[in-house]
Amino acid sequence: MDTDTDRSQILADFQACANVDDIEHALAVLEASDWNLMEAVNMVLATNDSERIAEEVPNMRVNGRGLDVPPSGLSFTEVNSFQPSAEPAASLTRTIFNRQSDDARSIEDELGINRRLIKFHVQYSDELIDLELRDSDTVEELNDRLATRIDKDKSQFTVDWPKSVGRVENNYTLSELKLPRENKLRLTLVTEPTACTVPTRGSSASTSNVMPSDGPLFRLIIDVTYSAHKCTRKEMTEPGTRTVGEIKESIAKSCHIATSAQSWSGWPPYATDNYALNACQLSTPIHILSVCLAESSQSSLSGSSAREGSQEAPYKVSDSESDHDYDMMSDDHDIDIMEMSRQPVASAHMIPRDMVDPKEATSHFNKEFVRRYGGHSKPLFYEGSFKEVTDNALQCPAADRRLLAVYLHHDESIAVNVFCAQVLCSETVSTYLNNNFVTWGWDLTLEANKNRFVEMFEVVVGKQATDVVKHLSTDKLPVLVILAKVRGSLEILSMPDSNVTQEEMMTTLLHAEDVFEQSRHQDIVEEEERKSREEMKRLQDAAYEESLAIDRVKQQQLRMEQAEKSKLEQEEIEARRLEEETMEAIKQSVAETIPDEPPEDCAEVMARLRFRCPEGAMLNRRFLGETKLKVLFNYLVTEGYNTAYFKVLTTFPRRDLTQEDDSKTLDELELCPQETLILESKLT
Repeated sequence: MDTDTDRSQILADFQACANVDDIEHALAVLEASDWNLMEAVNMVLATNDSERIAEEVPNMRVNGRGLDVPPSGLSFTEVNSFQPSAEPAASLTRTIFNRQSDDARSIEDELGINRRLIKFHVQYSDELIDLELRDSDTVEELNDRLATRIDKDKSQFTVDWPKSVGRVENNYTLSELKLPRENKLRLTLVTEPTACTVPTRGSSASTSNVMPSDGPLFRLIIDVTYSAHKCTRKEMTEPGTRTVGEIKESIAKSCHIATSAQSWSGWPPYATDNYALNACQLSTPIHILSVCLAESSQSSLSGSSAREGSQEAPYKVSDSESDHDYDMMSDDHDIDIMEMSRQPVASAHMIPRDMVDPKEATSHFNKEFVRRYGGHSKPLFYEGSFKEVTDNALQCPAADRRLLAVYLHHDESIAVNVFCAQVLCSETVSTYLNNNFVTWGWDLTLEANKNRFVEMFEVVVGKQATDVVKHLSTDKLPVLVILAKVRGSLEILSMPDSNVTQEEMMTTLLHAEDVFEQSRHQDIVEEEERKSREEMKRLQDAAYEESLAIDRVKQQQLRMEQAEKSKLEQEEIEARRLEEETMEAIKQSVAETIPDEPPEDCAEVMARLRFRCPEGAMLNRRFLGETKLKVLFNYLVTEGYNTAYFKVLTTFPRRDLTQEDDSKTLDELELCPQETLILESKLT
């Protein structure tokens, strides 16, 4: 979201470019164009009626950059008593915007300016409330509409905005929040109205306005980090009347980390120690926090721990931050605490200074991008060097080529967050990039990283294209450099910068895709023709060589086949002979171990066995019950059924006797007095 100072700069630039002295008309046109400078200037030039507008709208001169004028509607006495130094320029500008909103709307209606409509889908219990408001409407008006729809007072509910929106106050216009056309919100009922509000500039964070009476129970999961190699997790269930300071004291007692040495992340930026949990707008049913040693208390930590800490960049709240300190900061400095907490810290660059390996650097870039802007809808950045991604996307056969989108990031650009969140990570743009482009990212914030990129880029693309990228100013960043291979060389097709909208970005990508496809189609035709010529020559050479050697090969192959066939026949005959001799030797050796068949009228326990052979024949044999199973197996060997190749199965219950202990007796195996056994080949 642009800051007030940024909008003041746009206002001043617009008045200078469009020669519009009237601040009310300038604000109306800028609001109608969603604060896009080029669109606003084109709108004024298209009307070609600036003199009529100057007569209809009261003339108000803007001194300097348009910041030191009093708000519309003040008397000359108020103007003379107005002290610009008492409130910073950014805050004054926002006051001007809010005070003039009603006048601006009337001007819009008079000039016929169509405002941008914003849709809201608000989840309330099991109901989905759909609303549509103009971007000039305020958050207060949105709350009024919601209160009417659910038939409740505004104090009885809260609206949960996405974290990417940042700080939201009732007097903000929807255009100031830089919202997309469709938004999903959640409406939550307050169990008991409280006097708690989020502190604004000039407000006091006293105990009376941050201590609600009662509220729901909050389940807190707190990750406690003592060092890079020692951490633990605490779970606490606390009532809403417990304060932030009491939670810190509890952690100090249980984890032995003094409150002055605690560095927290997960609390809202405005939550001081005397804030109750009810007032902190925590996530439900579970809110995750983390605490570690402050920098002054962990000088002995290793470099790896320092790097891990830099990725988290926690917002620090200590006992030393008293209400008086907070008030002094609010009164003396125009600092938007929510915006400050959303900005990446200096040490958490997308690519740290000490990362030399390109694959490691791009991997860190990808992870940091996800941490900042989320991973639900984002470009899929290639992890590897610029040479590798170029070879993968462009230096390959024409049929496999894809456009290469090089995203160049810069943390100091004022538009970086808006560009990433609303353009690059929009579902339309990111999906199109992932389906049609290979995307690669690099961070130019550090001079060393910028020099590394220039060197890599010049080696692959050339000096002329590198000079275009090398001299990009921070105001133009971030930028998406679209590269393609055209007529055998790498060229920059387009470079949409941070000033483009989502629609303009899609138009640029579609145009680049059309140009690329035309060139790629021509390259495919040329490559196929070249391959056809090369293949024809190769076939001709091969046919000539083959015609010279074909007779010799045939004769040699015939001789080899005959020799191989004769050899196989001899080996087969020899194998059969050896197998027969072996089987015969086995039969003779085991035949001596088989006892005689007992007579039919034998008084001892006897097993009468019938063997059903694979070919359908039947064998009958009587054995004494005390005969070992191994003797039965030897008998089968003498009959030509080696148990190494055949299973011996009982009928019911079905079991394989070859898996039994061959030292057991037939009686123990329950084969007495009679049993039918099935011989089955193990090869089937």
